[in-house]
Amino acid sequence: MTYEWRIFFPLVKPKNQENSKNTDEKIAVDHVFQLEGTPAQTPEKEYGIPPFFGTAVQPGSEKITQREDLYVIIGECEGFGLKYRNKKGLELKSRLATDPQGVETWEKVHLGNSKERNRGDLIKVLGEASFPKANQLGQSIKNMSEDGIKFVTVQKKRWDSVASGVEAEVTLLNISWENQKEKLPPFLSVCLEGSSIKEIHALLETTAIRLWLDRVGMQLDQVLEDPSLYLKPMGYPQFLAQLSK
Repeated sequence: MTYEWRIFFPLVKPKNQENSKNTDEKIAVDHVFQLEGTPAQTPEKEYGIPPFFGTAVQPGSEKITQREDLYVIIGECEGFGLKYRNKKGLELKSRLATDPQGVETWEKVHLGNSKERNRGDLIKVLGEASFPKANQLGQSIKNMSEDGIKFVTVQKKRWDSVASGVEAEVTLLNISWENQKEKLPPFLSVCLEGSSIKEIHALLETTAIRLWLDRVGMQLDQVLEDPSLYLKPMGYPQFLAQLSK
């Protein structure tokens, strides 16, 4: 069981910076952490947004990872997270609770590797799993139309920092829907995750995080028509389902 507080927002340049350089070039830059305890070079600063590391939280022990996950968006089943990690291993997350601060409680199980990655394969793997919630979800998918299921590829570059028992995470996301040509802007996910909900609450109550959220909100207000869609805590299933509507 893990506890997770996560927000998402698009990385959009202010109008006076839009023509300075191609956004795709910025995404390709290989950002790296500096020495432990100093602000990390994550993508926010390039878009005029205060960096999460060094502003909201201080980095501790650090690492960087990259991977590509295939998420399955299943109708209104936003309480479940279903993805092929690295487009191979199928993982199922079940949301047990969400508290007033937006911290979610998740239960996660690994359902094994799969090569097919389609509706029929999902029904088969979920139906054979020794996890009742997986069986229930498989039955729900079986009763749905083809249109009720969407596949979305999410390329991730993730910066992790562990301090005081809480893993702080900044993830750059490039999102592409199956059979959809429309190109979305890059998104950023910021997350606090750990096995202690008290430690996550303690971080969320700090002045540094509250001020950082206020500053990001002001920045989004300058570049987005409706910034209220973002900065509301939610997990990947709810975020991707909202983005697909």
